[in-house]
Amino acid sequence: MPGSTASRWFSWTGIVFAALYLAIVILCVAGALSADGDDKGRFVLLQLPLAPQLALLHELNLDRLLGDLSWVGGYLLIGLPTLALFYFAGWGLEKLVRAAFRPIPGRR
Repeated sequence: MPGSTASRWFSWTGIVFAALYLAIVILCVAGALSADGDDKGRFVLLQLPLAPQLALLHELNLDRLLGDLSWVGGYLLIGLPTLALFYFAGWGLEKLVRAAFRPIPGRR
């Protein structure tokens, strides 16, 4: 079946997880853009959606590779893989829940 491959990788839970992360990113970037004259507030709001990933890179001593990276580059390099990670986390959770509640053949 040609449609079964596409539907196998589609997940509403993954879409919801990715959309929630994307909403947080949009709210933080919009807040940073509206922080007129408050450089510290702008920095904090731009850093907030990337903070866990940046902390992980710091622990792995890889943060030095990001030294001259702009915010746009950071969101492309770190934010997009995080978006994919959230989608596949939702996809995996959905598959796990479906497998847990699937009826066992031959049992009533």
